[in-house]
Amino acid sequence: MALIRTQTSCRFPTDPDKQALETWLRTHEAPEAPTEEDLCVGAYARLRAFGIELPAKSELRSVVRAALCGFFNDLYQRVTAQLSETVRATLDALLVVGPDETQSAFDRLKAEPPAPGVKPLPQEVAKLQTLRAFGVPVDTLATVPFKGLQLTFRGSTPRFSVVRGSWLAMKRLPRASCPM
Repeated sequence: MALIRTQTSCRFPTDPDKQALETWLRTHEAPEAPTEEDLCVGAYARLRAFGIELPAKSELRSVVRAALCGFFNDLYQRVTAQLSETVRATLDALLVVGPDETQSAFDRLKAEPPAPGVKPLPQEVAKLQTLRAFGVPVDTLATVPFKGLQLTFRGSTPRFSVVRGSWLAMKRLPRASCPM
């Protein structure tokens, strides 16, 4: 193995290397490519550029997942820091599933319209009015990268209706690609 490392000019990845890779992926790669596959590609390139041999597949996946989870945690912290306590409490209430309900208000708000046309239009207008009534500042999501918004709102994050706690607890939820 030492001969291979000598010939390829690569060195064994140390724990500080892995930590630095995770931090770099979270802060530089994830805002533009917030998927596990894209971050793996970025990790390969970064390790190659610094002459560090690839860690075992499971180790690399762990670093990538930690970076992705950290990116979404940072994102949720930035967004929630801009919200007042009143807005957070209102958003908390959206996540609660009542005893006689099968869906939370959040799930009902994010549901797709039944069919395009004039019939569902009043229902969709009512959803927009409800959302505006929450008082979320207009520029709250201005600093969130577009791809992060796409993933967050396309359902690649867990269903929040199962959460029975604080809005801030959302940032601690394991993502689909975060280690449990």
